[in-house]
Amino acid sequence: MKISSLLPLALAAALASCGKQEATVIETPVQAPDAAAPAAVVRGTEKPALSPEDTTQLEAWWKKYNLDPNDAAQLVADPDGDGYSNREEFLADTNPRDPNSLPGVMEGVAMKSMNEVPVPMILRDVAKDGSKARIQHTGGEEETLSEGATPKGSAFRVKTVKYSMKQDKHGVFTDMSQVTLENPETKETVFLVRDLPARSSQTHAVIAGADGKEQQIHFDETFTIAAHPGKQFKVIDLRADQVVVQEVGGKTVLTIPKR
Repeated sequence: MKISSLLPLALAAALASCGKQEATVIETPVQAPDAAAPAAVVRGTEKPALSPEDTTQLEAWWKKYNLDPNDAAQLVADPDGDGYSNREEFLADTNPRDPNSLPGVMEGVAMKSMNEVPVPMILRDVAKDGSKARIQHTGGEEETLSEGATPKGSAFRVKTVKYSMKQDKHGVFTDMSQVTLENPETKETVFLVRDLPARSSQTHAVIAGADGKEQQIHFDETFTIAAHPGKQFKVIDLRADQVVVQEVGGKTVLTIPKR
């Protein structure tokens, strides 16, 4: 398999995009998971595809560090154990095999709190014909839903139901089925991936500069802060202990640790 076969995953994991595909059954040869699968988190509007320059950089970086292009899990792996995935190391252009090579810390900014807002349901399985899905609510109650249905006690509506099985290089099949939920009023979109929790776009971190002024930032949001005038940053990950951001217009990836 060529390195370029992982570009759909790179688009999803490295550049935080989302994709829309029709329902599938068993797919071979090996393909990358759906864009929402690695993180199972909220996605916003769709992003453009990788540019030729991005593609070239990704392939060169992949070869440089001898990562396995046949393993779709590599972009979310952390081979050097420094707390940063290969996705984040690629964005920062750091060495994914050296624990001392990692994204820097944003000076003059601190994370004050992380406010997780989970989606109160988990996808359990999808019918092979993609006609319905079984979900389990936080309280344990289960229900079967089809496209257009509204889960009990939820503001979301089922937009799409997709059954999909993926086969890795070892011939092992993984259920990558998913359900897309949409809030008709706010247009918030949530992807449910089998047996994985999802979180609402209301999930946010509170950060503050040296002046003590606090502000909320959300996943995939672009923001500015007084400590770095004239610059914009995009949130690429929210964690309990830090926020990972990328400077807009460049490759600089920085963390905002909780202090």
